[in-house]
Amino acid sequence: MLTWIAPLIVLAVTPDAADLVAEEPDPLGIYGGGPTESCQHPTTVSLGSCTATLVHPQVIVYAAHCGSNFNYVRFGESAYNGAGRWVGTERCEIYPGGGPGGGDDYAYCVLEEPVTDVPIVPILMGCETELLQPGAEVTMVGFGYTNNGGYGRKHVATAMLNEITSGNEANIGGNGTGVTICNGDSGGPAFIRLPESEGFDGSWRAFGIASWIYTPCGNEGFHTLIHAGTDWIESEAGVDITPCHDADGTWNPGPDCKGFATDPTVSQGNWNTCEFAEVSGWSSSCGPSFPELTDSLPPAVRVSSHVDGDVEVADGGLAAFNVMVEATDMDSGIRDVQLLVDGAAVGSPDATAPYEFSLSLGEGEHTLGAVAVDEADNSGEADPVTLVVSAHAEPPSGDDGGAGGDAGGGGGDDDDDGDDDDDDDGGGGAADVDHALPPGFGHYDQVGCGCRGGRGGPGWALVLVPWLALRRRRMGA
Repeated sequence: MLTWIAPLIVLAVTPDAADLVAEEPDPLGIYGGGPTESCQHPTTVSLGSCTATLVHPQVIVYAAHCGSNFNYVRFGESAYNGAGRWVGTERCEIYPGGGPGGGDDYAYCVLEEPVTDVPIVPILMGCETELLQPGAEVTMVGFGYTNNGGYGRKHVATAMLNEITSGNEANIGGNGTGVTICNGDSGGPAFIRLPESEGFDGSWRAFGIASWIYTPCGNEGFHTLIHAGTDWIESEAGVDITPCHDADGTWNPGPDCKGFATDPTVSQGNWNTCEFAEVSGWSSSCGPSFPELTDSLPPAVRVSSHVDGDVEVADGGLAAFNVMVEATDMDSGIRDVQLLVDGAAVGSPDATAPYEFSLSLGEGEHTLGAVAVDEADNSGEADPVTLVVSAHAEPPSGDDGGAGGDAGGGGGDDDDDGDDDDDDDGGGGAADVDHALPPGFGHYDQVGCGCRGGRGGPGWALVLVPWLALRRRRMGA
């Protein structure tokens, strides 16, 4: 006997649904599975009487036979209450005539606001669907009944894909294993991982919508294939839910073809402070990544300045200061920036702007450079900049630095022309240190830095040969 897995418990799904339940059912779910821990499989959500899957920050998919009367969806481990959140729906639609057994049991809801803090598990599309072979390991998640009779607690189970039927449905589980979908799991996801052993990046994909089973629960279950309905969903919802493909499965990655869940089984924190595994980079599962297709130019990069105030003397009598590097890429964006000193990389690359590096350099002439790499693996190299580090003595002691002309007392010339003459310097010591750097070095409204050493130690003067204009330059060109 076969039956669709329509819900046996129907609740009004509103933020106050918990008030309609005298006591939450025992924490049990997918038939033959086990309960999820907090924050696991976060894209699997409850509709109260059915289960659904977040496949885009603002779109969930589920089974047409569940209907369309859903004003809210529930993120969390319970369909009713506890840690989690309610998100309102803007509208829900079912595929006309869709239902169990026809391979078209799909529906969608557009959410009132996007959910941007949950890593998306996108829809299995294009060449990825070739993974749907008999014997493939898949994962089912849902809030439905279990072999222990519980309902309303998210559960997960791993099962085997038996076949893709002639009706274009995925036959999963059963066959004596006792692991399958059951009532209340309707609309819930079947997932598969893109295996690294076959050249993929290890991220996950959603491919199935729980639809119907051979009764009783524990036998084979059947899932509508999500990719069969993406064309209709995208046209009706007005949302592109396939960031790496066209709706017909053609590889056509866009700027959102990245950042997918690599391990939705990670459980850290709770639904107020969920911490998820790192997401994937740019996908190239069925062809070149978006940056590889759109970006052939290297980043523009230059060494711009050191930062803020006096240069301090570090341990060992070195001049300690910071260096800023500017890097831009108008196409795919900057991946990381590396500072070079005298041709050698210094420290670790900086992956986020502002690109700032701490240096400690001894007296002498040094060459500063930088390399920026964009998301398409294009490398840009900064024009080299010469930095001269020279030690000098502290000015003589006394009020305001000793007896000197103007108010400098050993600080020398106080005209703001940046020259090196000793007009009015009135004393020995570090004449014109504040103007040793060329105009434009440092902050936009400053001529240079105060390059004086710490108390009791040598001071340092830094002279930076002016850079060339910011421009793109390819490594090795």
